[in-house]
Amino acid sequence: MVREGLAGVHRRAAPPPGIRFSDLPPIDAVLVSHNHYDHMDVATLRLLSAASRPRVFVGLGNAAYLEKQDVPLSRDLDCGSPRRSRPA
Repeated sequence: MVREGLAGVHRRAAPPPGIRFSDLPPIDAVLVSHNHYDHMDVATLRLLSAASRPRVFVGLGNAAYLEKQDVPLSRDLDCGSPRRSRPA
């Protein structure tokens, strides 16, 4: 969580997830809205990739970064570009 105050931006711990990772069903696709740390958490994407090998759809230029971070099956999307997700 990030909040702004008089002294600038402050981070605080995020609340615990609503579901345990081990209780998630297989995931076919992940859509990452943008590359801020609170939306494109590389550690979580690595865990998801290892567990389900989903396709990860990201904004332009982010797929190469994720591939270097051991998140395979990452694909860049441009605004308005249609894509279909098929299980890997």
